[in-house]
Amino acid sequence: MLVFLRISGIPDIYITPAVQTLRRGDRLRLRCVEVDGQPVLYDWSKVDGSLSSAVRVDKSGGVLEVESVTGRDAGRYRCQATNQAGHSDAFAEIIMAGTCHAARNYHQTH
Repeated sequence: MLVFLRISGIPDIYITPAVQTLRRGDRLRLRCVEVDGQPVLYDWSKVDGSLSSAVRVDKSGGVLEVESVTGRDAGRYRCQATNQAGHSDAFAEIIMAGTCHAARNYHQTH
């Protein structure tokens, strides 16, 4: 009998785009990508706030969308990818044109 064993590691993810500058009314689309193509579940959150009611999330596809952004949508977003081995986080920054912005580190954490 031949048995195959697939060993999954902690997800290796990134968000595209990692930084995006938008104007009021623009469309926002962030995509969280698992590098190795492992099956994962994605969860989105807004750091230091909550997702607006206009946010649409596809948990299986890793996509976060807002059809028409407002100032409330500016900020730092976190994608968390989870599989049997654990979870990883990646971050993206949404900047509204004409507002101040401090540079941040967008690398993932485990």
